[in-house]
Amino acid sequence: MRAVGVSWGEPAAPTVVRQAIGLGPEVPTVSRKNAVASPPAARPPVTPALPRLWRTTRERFFPSFSHPNFARLWRANTGAMTAHFVQFLAQGWLVVELTNSPFALGLLSFFMSLPMLVLSPLGGLLADRLSRPRLLMAAQSVNGLTALTIGALVATGVIAVWHLAISATLTGAMFALSVPARYALISEAVPRALVRNAVALNATTMNLARVIGPALAGLIVGAAGIAAAYFTMVGGYVWSILNVRRIDADEQRPRAQGSPLSILRAGFVYVINTGPIRSLMVLTLAPALFSYPLTMLLPAFVKQDLQAGVQDLGLVTSALGAGAVLGALALVAAPEVRRPGRLAIAAIVINGALYVVLSFTRFLPFVALVLACVGMFQGVHMALTQTIVQLLVPAHMRGRVMAVWMINWGLMPLGLLPLSATAERLGTPVAMAIGGGLSLCVGVFVAFWGRQLWTLTPAGMNEPAEPPDATPDRSASATSQVEITARD
Repeated sequence: MRAVGVSWGEPAAPTVVRQAIGLGPEVPTVSRKNAVASPPAARPPVTPALPRLWRTTRERFFPSFSHPNFARLWRANTGAMTAHFVQFLAQGWLVVELTNSPFALGLLSFFMSLPMLVLSPLGGLLADRLSRPRLLMAAQSVNGLTALTIGALVATGVIAVWHLAISATLTGAMFALSVPARYALISEAVPRALVRNAVALNATTMNLARVIGPALAGLIVGAAGIAAAYFTMVGGYVWSILNVRRIDADEQRPRAQGSPLSILRAGFVYVINTGPIRSLMVLTLAPALFSYPLTMLLPAFVKQDLQAGVQDLGLVTSALGAGAVLGALALVAAPEVRRPGRLAIAAIVINGALYVVLSFTRFLPFVALVLACVGMFQGVHMALTQTIVQLLVPAHMRGRVMAVWMINWGLMPLGLLPLSATAERLGTPVAMAIGGGLSLCVGVFVAFWGRQLWTLTPAGMNEPAEPPDATPDRSASATSQVEITARD
């Protein structure tokens, strides 16, 4: 019997024969010549490590940036606020060079703050009745023209303190008229579930500008002079206008109708009759009257008490902003704040205590460290305050409540002028100790008096709070009802 072999290209042996010789069942053979290699299995595309890390980070910490309108608003705010803090340092240093007077610094800040007290209610009304992006563009245009004018006056050597007083007044007026619209746009640009994230990122905008603006201004003033710093501000406002132009969410909302006085009255009634918001507004008086005015005295503190220069002023001011950025980013990263009201109160108390510590400090690196901590707790307080307002206040009241919040900041001259006079007579450190101590006392008072804010939880902010005892007139009630229906 001939041995049976199996080779490529030969027909397979019959099944019976294969079984007889132990080869198993018949298997079809394929010619090498006609064999076709099967394609390898398709592998899923591999995302590079860095883009994958950025996408994961954005989805975890910055989901609000996936909404184009918010991204545009954030970029616009970054440009405008950077220009604002460039002005803070450049104007402060210019005043010190012209007058060498802490009281003059306080007086200029008074002219900037006074319009917030007078015009903030009008800003809230305009935010509810006009196109919010157009309102922002108009305000930034005025700010840009003002900066261009002051820069030209400095460059030609004819600048005077009264020019800066007019500039500060115009800047404060535009701030008062535009901020309610700016904050109202946040909740329109993202879904409600992302409001806390969007507010914290928007707070990061201001705090990031507090880092970039003074540092940039210090470098520009040291290298090219104060006029160049003002010209740089114009670029920031132009950048802001270009981004605001692309925001389109505002045009779909209904406009507020009715008597302006009745609409404003309804906002004040809401604040008075809503416990957590009322306590929050009282708490805001601490930084508005006692803490924030102290930052206006930093140029005098750096030059007279630390015997340092403009670059060092930029360093310590940037440290203040860097701490505020860390505070706001901590809220971005936090999954949930269990007691937002309690944390807001604690931030004010600690902030006041830190200013007392700062009043005894003369070592520049330690001054920068203390100011970084001051900024961190300021950032936490500001972000929490805005988050509570955005989530707890109904949409039809939000602009007017933000206007009341701005009025608190308009009261800053009431604390600023006495603190400036104290710095003039007794020294800036004494003014810092007094301001910090008073801020601490306000925080302790609200902790015991404002129990509804102290016990506020995230569950309590799930639904907007309607004031139980609010009794606005019929026109205001009808306007609110129309707005609620339209927004729902």
